[in-house]
Amino acid sequence: MRSFFRNAFQANQPECCDLFGSLKKSLINDVWIALIILAPFGTFAGVCRALQTGVTYTLVIQSLLIVAIVGFFFVRNNFTVPTQAIVAIACLFAIGTPALFQFGFYSASFLWFFFATLIVAYCFPKHLVYSVLATSAMVLFAGYLFVSGRQTLPVDANVLIHQLEGWGAAIFAILLFGMLMIKAISAYNARFHALNIKLAEQKQQIEKLANHDQLTGLPNKRLAIDRLKTAIELAKREQHKVALLYIDLDDFKPVNDRLGHDAGDWVLKTVAQRLSTTIRKSDSVCRVGGDEFIAILPAIKSAAVMQQVCEKLIAAVAEDIEFNGHRIHIGVSIGVSIYPTMSDCEATLQQIADQAMYHAKQRGKNQFAFAQDVAFA
Repeated sequence: MRSFFRNAFQANQPECCDLFGSLKKSLINDVWIALIILAPFGTFAGVCRALQTGVTYTLVIQSLLIVAIVGFFFVRNNFTVPTQAIVAIACLFAIGTPALFQFGFYSASFLWFFFATLIVAYCFPKHLVYSVLATSAMVLFAGYLFVSGRQTLPVDANVLIHQLEGWGAAIFAILLFGMLMIKAISAYNARFHALNIKLAEQKQQIEKLANHDQLTGLPNKRLAIDRLKTAIELAKREQHKVALLYIDLDDFKPVNDRLGHDAGDWVLKTVAQRLSTTIRKSDSVCRVGGDEFIAILPAIKSAAVMQQVCEKLIAAVAEDIEFNGHRIHIGVSIGVSIYPTMSDCEATLQQIADQAMYHAKQRGKNQFAFAQDVAFA
C-alpha cells in the first residue's frame, strides 16, 4: 500500500512539471504581448529623438529590432518557451545596448537591461548572476568610454536634455512596458501561488491516504506504529506509562455472511466512530486490518482507570447498530499491554497485547484481559 501511494505521487511529478511549464509559457506570452504593444510607441520615441539628433546607428538598430520583434511575434509559437524567453531577453538587451554606448546615461537604456534581467530571474534563475554581471560590466565599460573621452555624444548634451518630445515619448514607452511587465509578473505570481496551494493539497491528500484507512478514516497500522513509538519516547522523558489496546470484534464475520459487505462496512465505520468518541482526545484509535483496531493511551494513571476505559469501550461497541431495518449486535475483545510495566519494547508490547486479546476472546465475548497480572507501581 505504501509503495502504491509513493508511485502515485511520483506519477504526478511529470504533471507538476507540465503545470509549472505552462506558467512560464503564460508569462513569456504576456512578455511578447508587451513587446508588440511597445513597438509602435518605441518607433514614435525614436523618430522624436531623430528630429534633434539625426539618424543614428541606435535608431537604425532599434528600428530593425522592432521589425524583428513584430515578425517573431507571429511565429513565436513555432519555438519552445525557453527559446521565446531567450529571444525576448536578447531583444531587450539589444534595445538598450546601442543607446547606452551612443548616448550614455542620457538614454534610458539601463531600464531595458532591468526588464531583461527580470525575465532572466523568472525563467532562468540559475543564470541570474551572469545576467547581472554582464549588465554591470556593460554599464561600467560604457561609463569608462565616456569618462576617458574615447566616446562622445553625437550632439550637444543640452540638446538631449531639453528634447522634451523625445524624453516624453521614451518615458511613456518605458512606463507602458513597465506596467505591462508588472501585470504579467503579478499574474504569474498569482497563478504560481494558486498552483502551489493545489499541489500542497494534493500532497496532503496523498499522505492522508497513505496513513489512514480509507473506509473508517482512522490512522492505519503504519501511522499507529509511528504514534506508539512517539508515545513511548515521550513517556521515557516524562516518566509516565502508555497503554496499548488490541481490539478485535466478536461475531463480525456472520454480519458479512448474512447481510453483505455493505453492512460489514457500516459496522466498521460505526465501531470506529464509537471507539474514537469514547477515549480522550489525546488518545489514538487506529484500524490495523479487517475487524482489528488498536488504541494508544499515553499518560495513564492506574489499573482501575484502564479497567474503566475497557469497560466503556465494550459498552459503546455493544450498543445495537441499525442498518437497513436490521439490528446488528457486535461484541469486542480487548487485550491490554502497558509500557514500561509489562515491557519497554514497542514490538513486545504489540505481541503481548495481541496475545491478551486472544485470551480475552477465549473467555467469552465482551471481555478484556491484561497481558500480565502486574500492578502499577
